[in-house]
Amino acid sequence: MPPSPPSVAGSVDGTRPAARRRGARGAARFDARGAPVATGGPGDLAAANLEIPHEVAALAAEGLHPVRATAWAARRARRVAEHDESREPPESPPTPPNATRSTHRSVAVHADYAHPVFHFSPVNHVALESLLATHARAAVRVAVVGPELARDFRYANALGLTHFDRYAKLGFDARTVLVNAQTPLYATTDADDAPGRRWWGLRRAALAPRHLDFLTFFGRDDADVLPAPALTLFLRLQSVWKRGGLAVDFTYVFVAPVPADARGFAVAPDACGPAAPWAYHDRAPPPLLVHAPAPRDAAISRALAAFDACGADERCADALARDPARLLLDAWRGAGLANDLAGGVAWLNCDETAAGSLLDASSTITLADAAGGSYAVWLGPAATDGRFAPAAPASPLGALFSAGPPRAVAVDQRAACAREIAGRPLSDRPRCFAFQRGVAGASRRFPAR
Repeated sequence: MPPSPPSVAGSVDGTRPAARRRGARGAARFDARGAPVATGGPGDLAAANLEIPHEVAALAAEGLHPVRATAWAARRARRVAEHDESREPPESPPTPPNATRSTHRSVAVHADYAHPVFHFSPVNHVALESLLATHARAAVRVAVVGPELARDFRYANALGLTHFDRYAKLGFDARTVLVNAQTPLYATTDADDAPGRRWWGLRRAALAPRHLDFLTFFGRDDADVLPAPALTLFLRLQSVWKRGGLAVDFTYVFVAPVPADARGFAVAPDACGPAAPWAYHDRAPPPLLVHAPAPRDAAISRALAAFDACGADERCADALARDPARLLLDAWRGAGLANDLAGGVAWLNCDETAAGSLLDASSTITLADAAGGSYAVWLGPAATDGRFAPAAPASPLGALFSAGPPRAVAVDQRAACAREIAGRPLSDRPRCFAFQRGVAGASRRFPAR
């Protein structure tokens, strides 16, 4: 047996503390996830062993720090028991969102979530799952504005490219797409004067640069990842113009499918957004839902033309985004169309308490009651403002989340991807999930409920 190294005072491995510090190469300059620490970031408080003090304090309060295997085993057993108990039907079960379900319609859905990924809570997962449950054949594309480097990084404070793979493995067509100045929003066959194309050509390099210092903007937990409000609204409208279907965010839960022939929009009142009494992000446009039954919709074209009229004037475009209700109402009136979705979302009078009751175990309200005939119910600041807010297991939303995700309708994803890229030049072809390397169990298909 080789001799043991000589012990040194203040050491557990035979080396001097100073030597360990030199060998660590400045470990305190990195945060708990290995990202370089920038001035003012939360990692500035990191200890040499990469532990963040507030996280350690939270674990210590639960008796889980210092780490002991027995304590963590007991915690896991307790969590499993709570999970099993949460799957028991509540005393007054809510109306499941898939009670009315569209099983034959395919619908394109553009979604976005610009807050940091650490704020994407179970409430936001319920919002997505309710969309998948009520629109059985939805093709969901969640847009994330970021540089090309984001494809190669495992860590970022925006939604990652694999964030929704769990749903794809269950058979749903849901994935994240990266958007920047290189993204071909318009096909090569689209006219030069296609609605919105002029504005995108003028502003894309400034609002969605292809290259930037990734770690400065996306490698810090406290960095602002919200794009300019004009870009957020533009991407929503341009997607509906290009593919038809829905443009949504993760701020409401669907209780019924949007009718296939509906053409309209639902925009939250100011009290749910920029004029809210809580700390609403000043770069986020109000929550909204837009639907068009087919591509190249006349009303959507008029709304995008308003961006073209702004040209390079950033404040003009941001003003459109901060008052989308006026923009869309003028577009619908100009096209001579009625707004079929004026009451599409139950905003609950922007009452934070009313929306919060959907997360409360003592709530007696059901989702059907809250909807009142609308297709969706607003989830309140917990979803709108990027707050991480889990729902109580016995609450209307908690019962849905505890039941697990809905079951997917069998879809030939390879054929769907082939249709999506057919006829497009290589520069216009999107990355399609079905042509990526599969994961064990990813090909499972579940029958519709």
